[in-house]
Amino acid sequence: MRKSTYLFSMIAAALLSVSTATARTSEDKAPAAVLERANQAEEVLNLRGVGYPTTESEAYTTFAAVIAEARAYENATTDYVAALETAETAYKSATEGIQMPEAGKYYNLVMMTQTGAQWLLSPSAEDVSLVAFDGTPSAATAFECRANADGTYSFLSPQNKWFRNHSKYAGVSWLSGCSVTGLDDTYNELYCNITVARMGKDDKTDAELDELFGYMTLFSCRGYDSGKSSYLSGYTIIKNDGSDYDGAGNLYYNASVTVAVRFVEVVPEDAGETAKNTFVYTEVSPENNSTVETLSKIRMTYPVLSESVDYEQSIAVINTATGETVTQGTLNWEDYWGGSTVITFTLDTAITAAGTYSITVPEGLIYDDQIIWNDDDTMDDSAATYNPEFTLTYTVTGTATPKNTFNYLSVSPENNSEVETLSVIRLTYSARSESIEYYEPIEVINTATSEKVTDANLYWEDYDGGSPVVTLTLDAEIITPGTYSITVPEGYIYDNQIIWNDDDTYDDSNATYNPEFTLTYTVTGPAVPPVASLDEFSNTIAYTIKNANGLGTIYYDEAHSGMMWLGASSNYNFSQDVDLTSKNANWLVILFNEQYYLYNAGAGQFVKVNAFAGSVNTSLQDEPIAITIQALGDYKFAFSTSGGTKDWMCASPQISGKPVCQWTVDDGGCAWRLTPNAELDVTAESAAAIEKIAKKTGIRSITSATPAASQAFTLDGRTVAGKLQRGLYIVNGQKVYVK
Repeated sequence: MRKSTYLFSMIAAALLSVSTATARTSEDKAPAAVLERANQAEEVLNLRGVGYPTTESEAYTTFAAVIAEARAYENATTDYVAALETAETAYKSATEGIQMPEAGKYYNLVMMTQTGAQWLLSPSAEDVSLVAFDGTPSAATAFECRANADGTYSFLSPQNKWFRNHSKYAGVSWLSGCSVTGLDDTYNELYCNITVARMGKDDKTDAELDELFGYMTLFSCRGYDSGKSSYLSGYTIIKNDGSDYDGAGNLYYNASVTVAVRFVEVVPEDAGETAKNTFVYTEVSPENNSTVETLSKIRMTYPVLSESVDYEQSIAVINTATGETVTQGTLNWEDYWGGSTVITFTLDTAITAAGTYSITVPEGLIYDDQIIWNDDDTMDDSAATYNPEFTLTYTVTGTATPKNTFNYLSVSPENNSEVETLSVIRLTYSARSESIEYYEPIEVINTATSEKVTDANLYWEDYDGGSPVVTLTLDAEIITPGTYSITVPEGYIYDNQIIWNDDDTYDDSNATYNPEFTLTYTVTGPAVPPVASLDEFSNTIAYTIKNANGLGTIYYDEAHSGMMWLGASSNYNFSQDVDLTSKNANWLVILFNEQYYLYNAGAGQFVKVNAFAGSVNTSLQDEPIAITIQALGDYKFAFSTSGGTKDWMCASPQISGKPVCQWTVDDGGCAWRLTPNAELDVTAESAAAIEKIAKKTGIRSITSATPAASQAFTLDGRTVAGKLQRGLYIVNGQKVYVK
């Protein structure tokens, strides 16, 4: 049983008990008080509009029954007053059966504050300002509501601009693409599709549900958060004094800020006459006024379902130089694309002759989804809009350009260059790649032997200065000297003119893709080879630690004390440079009493790989903790301090704020290469680390010892003569570890 159903059932039961009590007693008659409270309740019940329960809702039916029950008893006791109050609170707290905005209607959007101030979202040609609302509906500031196929709504201002989340007048520094006006000139599904919902409650809402009666919220995309590698959505939120929008996006309602919105309907006669020919496309492919090789089909994307298209009217295609009609075409409804409608214009005959051509689509051939069809096949377009007359113009070259012309602008490292090691290659393109072959690995070949040494995979990484970057990421970093080549097959990377259909097929008629290309690199090997085996480690040598698969270099960052940090990662979350000469980026591998310890020279702390609990940072601590080091071969090692299956230190640049976590030892993020840094003197740091370990274990360390035979014993009591070998002894009554 739903919570609301249960609550209303309890109210009904309470009233039944009140009715029974009325039949038994007549001393406390107070019909006037009951009727007065019932009248007050009925005023609440009769509130209509967006945000209030509909007359068909369970909440309305139950509350109405309670009011009727109270009015039916002439000798009702004052118990009915309490019952009505309980029922009203339940009604005001209802979250189901709420009236939503209606397409084709006009609304003033009013922000409601805890302080009592009301601020009208007032659109102009420039922005959506905050104006004190006096309770009078305003046609000049009313938004027209559009309903979208995905259940969201879009709102068109009187200036024919689209409402979207307003970040702040000054913008928000951590978001790209955010709006400082609250308006878009053209419809953009990502930003202009608004989720409208009944105002709810969470830990940032300083009010109960019944206090938020009639309030709604506007939830939409705010912009792109590069730190989280994702688009960020949130609520439209303002400061209570109306001075500005707020940079937060949560469900706030307190003494300072609010997300609560009341919809005030503006009746059509107050809205005035709006031009009917306002249904315009948001995108056209090929782009208007562009140059194409041939012309056969044009696709126009509309923000909502087009309910009517004139299939029969032929539209002329004109040679603009001669004024002659060269062919004709017709409109057709094609498909949904991303919640929008695609209308095509298909030419009867494809144009291949060079020249400039125009198509003028008359007004009223394409209607939005507010058209109503009658049984006799006539239509009611009183609430609908249709297209204005518009012209599309194209220059046809008449020359066939190969499809495999989508070439990268630059590559890093440069092709045919020398590199010390090879792990990640970045390809920069002029337009966003709309399709990448993620599933087929690409072989990396040793050109001298023609043998495959590893695989590489394509990934879409990021925009770099407005251009997208596609990476070739090797499964294993190459450090062995030699020449290596990577051949990317044709058709693995498409430009942004590819069109995806609902059935996961695509139309690439206007798209281009990569030609086959080969990248060749000569690997010289690192200047200082990494450690190959456990026997090579020394207590007095510092090491830099880098993930073997290009996921970054670990170091101690003062700004993130108590945890390991990651830099120089192939993931842009942690792509900052690392100073490999700094002690913060250098580590000691201490062997003491047959156990290893991993120690940061700059922090003076030991590494602890926490047990797996869903992305827990690998931490740094003062207390020594032994660490298991597993040699993986090919200069790679894995680290764990707990021994659990998922407790191996793992590079995780994909997790913002948690760059070094833990996972299984076979994961590429758990493979680390340690390179000696002999230039850095860490003698003092090594001694300090050993002292801390000795203090914890109760074992004193000496480099060598040659005590009198009578002074040195093994742990089982045997006397040792001569120079002591590596191990643990009793010397002069103390435990001593000889290195």
